[in-house]
Amino acid sequence: MLRLRTYPAPMFFRRHRDRERLRFEFRIGDVFDPDDRLARYLVRLSIALGDLRIAGATYLVREDQPLHERMYFMRLTATHLHELAILFNPPNTAIPTIEEFITAVIAPDDSETADTLRSDYRRVQRMLSDVVNVPGRPRLASELKRLRNDYAHYFNNEADDARLIDAMRLAAGLESSYVIREETMRAEYADEISNKLMHPWPDLTDEEWLEAVRRLHVRVRSLKPVAAFLHQAEAAYVTAYPEDVVRIIRPRRTVFQRLVRRERSRIGWC
Repeated sequence: MLRLRTYPAPMFFRRHRDRERLRFEFRIGDVFDPDDRLARYLVRLSIALGDLRIAGATYLVREDQPLHERMYFMRLTATHLHELAILFNPPNTAIPTIEEFITAVIAPDDSETADTLRSDYRRVQRMLSDVVNVPGRPRLASELKRLRNDYAHYFNNEADDARLIDAMRLAAGLESSYVIREETMRAEYADEISNKLMHPWPDLTDEEWLEAVRRLHVRVRSLKPVAAFLHQAEAAYVTAYPEDVVRIIRPRRTVFQRLVRRERSRIGWC
């Protein structure tokens, strides 16, 4: 069982004015008991956040990359988001509710942190249930599932085959190629078909289609609500343990950093 500290640790990260980075060190088994469903929940959240940082916040938003790579990272980000969305609408009790999490981790008198966690959690739920302004007006959670299925399953069932047939028909009139380079090959026709599979809207003009693509991509890239809740949940969980279990390490400042901080204090910047 967790032993709560006497101060509201998680909000420390939002109120703390010192920009020095902190490290919380611990033995994994002391903090993340494999037999504790709450610990397993946090591990799932942390893995998801790490995956989204790489796929969505690093590679998807790179400016200098070919279109087919951007499409790949778009599908990868949508896949991670779909899997994470399951944790916000769990199919069974293996995943704790937000109230169970708050009861176990947050001190009873720390209503500010509890309210922040609830608010961040519900914001993610609203984001997933919001309508995406593309043909059919699907909810974001449904679009993420579709993108995941078409990306992760090259063939899953007859419905997959029907969607691929539609995408191939949409791309049938496009000029494309198969490129042989010195070290690699590229099936550019597959990129075109994959693009139509991701964005299956035959009744739109070219301008309308491009705008719908933009809207969908903006929604998939909107990771801030997810990151806000995951960061807060991680901080709440780890800092709920006493300091003899979780050690706070403050890196020593360099001479230059100390001089800068001293000067900032002198002129009233911090």
